[in-house]
Amino acid sequence: MTMKKNSFVTHFQILLLTLLLSSCGGGASSQSQTSTMFTISGTVTGLNPGSQITILNNGADAQTVTSNSGFAFDVAVVRNGSYAVTVGTLTAGQLCHVTNDTGVNVVANVTDVSIVCEAAADTILHNFSGQTPVGPHPSFSLTLGNDGDFYGVTTLGGTSNNGTIYKVTSAGVETVLYSFAGGTLDGTAPSASLTLGNDGNFYGVTKSGGTSNNGTVFKITPAGVESVLYSFSFSAYPYSLTLGNDGNFYGVTTNGGTSNNSGTVFKITPSGVETVLYSFAGGTLDGAVPCASLTLGNDGNFYGVTESGGTSNNGTVFKITPAGVESVLYSFSFSAYPYSLTLGNDGNFYGATAYGGNSNNGGTVFKITPSGVETVLYSFAGGTSDGTNPQTSLTLGSDGNFYGVTSNGGTSNNGTVYKITPAGVETVLYSFAVGTSDSSDPYGSLTLGNDGNFYGVTGGTASVPTQGVPWSYPNFGTIYKITPSGVNTLLYSFTGTAEDGFFPYSSLTIGNNGNFYGVTVEGGNYGYGTAYKITPAGVETVLYSFTGGTSDGIAPCGSLTLGNDGNFYGATSIGGTNGFGTAFKITPAGIETVLYSFSGGTSDGANPQGSLTLGSDGNFYGVTSNGGTNKIGTIYKITPAGIETVLYSFAGGTSDGANPQTSLTLGNDGNFYGVASNGGTSNNGTVYKITPAGIETVLYSFAGGTSDGANPLASLTLGSDDNFYGVTSNGGTSNNGTVYKITPAGIETVLYSFTGGTSDGANPQASLTLGSDGNFYGVTSNGGTSKKGTIYKITPAGVETVLYSFAGGTSDGANPQASLTLGSDGHFYGVTTQGGIFSNIHPIGNTMPAQNGTVFRY
Repeated sequence: MTMKKNSFVTHFQILLLTLLLSSCGGGASSQSQTSTMFTISGTVTGLNPGSQITILNNGADAQTVTSNSGFAFDVAVVRNGSYAVTVGTLTAGQLCHVTNDTGVNVVANVTDVSIVCEAAADTILHNFSGQTPVGPHPSFSLTLGNDGDFYGVTTLGGTSNNGTIYKVTSAGVETVLYSFAGGTLDGTAPSASLTLGNDGNFYGVTKSGGTSNNGTVFKITPAGVESVLYSFSFSAYPYSLTLGNDGNFYGVTTNGGTSNNSGTVFKITPSGVETVLYSFAGGTLDGAVPCASLTLGNDGNFYGVTESGGTSNNGTVFKITPAGVESVLYSFSFSAYPYSLTLGNDGNFYGATAYGGNSNNGGTVFKITPSGVETVLYSFAGGTSDGTNPQTSLTLGSDGNFYGVTSNGGTSNNGTVYKITPAGVETVLYSFAVGTSDSSDPYGSLTLGNDGNFYGVTGGTASVPTQGVPWSYPNFGTIYKITPSGVNTLLYSFTGTAEDGFFPYSSLTIGNNGNFYGVTVEGGNYGYGTAYKITPAGVETVLYSFTGGTSDGIAPCGSLTLGNDGNFYGATSIGGTNGFGTAFKITPAGIETVLYSFSGGTSDGANPQGSLTLGSDGNFYGVTSNGGTNKIGTIYKITPAGIETVLYSFAGGTSDGANPQTSLTLGNDGNFYGVASNGGTSNNGTVYKITPAGIETVLYSFAGGTSDGANPLASLTLGSDDNFYGVTSNGGTSNNGTVYKITPAGIETVLYSFTGGTSDGANPQASLTLGSDGNFYGVTSNGGTSKKGTIYKITPAGVETVLYSFAGGTSDGANPQASLTLGSDGHFYGVTTQGGIFSNIHPIGNTMPAQNGTVFRY
């Protein structure tokens, strides 16, 4: 009886429990009670016709939905398992949000995942004038003030065109607070975002101006009252200040310091007392060239990144205490170009690199712990569905995710705004479109507003010229607002408002204002050459025509060199008091001063060749092809004030070089490296080193023939591996010239021999240019499809690719003989000595018209 009673009670209890659970709807179905696997499904709404969305569960099991309908993942979830539905890829122009997207301890089929899509929107509210006092081209992030308004800087514009500080409300009402005056009493060209101090004022830096014209640290009140706190004594190139827990500001400079000019970390008080905390040493054990502002960690220390140095010389992540004790946490293994770190809610740091990642080299997002454990979270794919090459730091949103911008990629390849979770799930929120209602090239990181939206700036765009249609600027930059869901609103748009030279033989030089400066060896008002300026848009201005005679130079012989004072320095091969050439200075406005006239003979050089090279001491170093003790060339030093010293006279013969014709290259060790086109063991030229004190060492003598180059006519280029790379115009397998590598110790390797003909270049006469991808780019004066010269790329391992063959004639340039210049837009700019629309009768006894050459962008 007892057993029957207990059995009855047990069955009755189970039945009662089942009935109760079924009646209140709180229990699992009979299927869920017996199943061990459950499906995840839901609906998609708001998808535009022709659009599609790919969704993921737990980062896998991709499902593509092409219409507004239901969906179900193929892979079921185990009992008590979890799910997380996210958006993978999405047709551009749509934004989608997932609700009921996650769950744990699953014991039944999930049917209520909802994905709602919408279209992105864009509205213009205001247009900038671009005239004074309004500044064009905002290049740095906005800073949120205590009043809820945003504060920013422009590098140009304003009353003196030295840059401005402005305020803009969230509604798009803009006010210029201050115009920089420049000179010794004020800064010029603010170079970083503003930092909000504990006193409610803003603090910032300029890259020039001040006592030594090397930049300043300044304070400005929300009402626009500006004070210079400190003037840098060296060419600093500082980045944004970071507010420390002690109320002081901490920053980095790209240059300066006690070790090879590799940069510093400094502290400055709100009253302007500055202290250098640390000088970077570079090499394999330390970083060099800090390239972004510091980030304050939860431990009170500062964390930052460098562009070079470290194990592979590709940059580092470092920690530094407020007292200046520095530790390298991580060394990048690829050419990363990292940006400022962002502190996450988990106490880790998150950052972006402009390069690296997948095969597209489109950049990455990474996480690094305070102890230095690094993880790559995402690699940008580029194309129309993803961004590429992020060039700003991440911004932490109120939702715990990170938001950032890329400079390229997206629907129109004009950049994107993206969101990425701490787990590495990336979503493109917006693609910049350009035109009158949008812009491209987003600059600076996003700024989180009090309204939970993000605010940013774009630097402006230039239209690519076509036949008969010149360059033009659709806009000069914008301020925009974007919601965390990707709805973008354009708040403010910036809008900008003699005889010519010919035969440019020298590469272009980038000025502090972003324009390019160069020289021509002939032409101008007197036929003796010109100095000119050309904007990235192709607007050229002749700044100066050389007058020749005994009071001025003739035929400028190399590229201009930008000095620490913002002026340009160069040399002419002939002319001047004694007819043996001059060294000169020219301001960006075109005011030229002859600093020195070479006297030749055995006591001085004659006929300078190549560009001047700026030394770490602020002086310039150069070469002459003639003159000196043996009348076969010298190496000289000249101060910005024009005091010249002969450091070395070439001896020639088999033990030394002779007749140098190229610029010197400053090595990381502070010494100068150069080439001579003649002399050496086989009289095929040499590579040499010279100290600033004038001690010269021959590192290598070219052998010529089929196994080595001969007669180098181009200066050396310093690679990221601390080796030097150069070209010879002759020698090599086909006697069409070579590309070679040489170590600072003088070990030379031929990397490539040009074959000439129509499929390859021949006879390179211009130095190599190091690209942002770590490869080298150059030109040959001959060879190529039309035998008018080529543009080529070569890897450090010696793999060469012809990128372009010049066609000559009136529609293209021909026979380039000057190195390429890498612009801030990632393009290469250069000149050709022949080709182009215009031609002149050669002034020196030649009755045949010659085409005058071109400036080109690649």
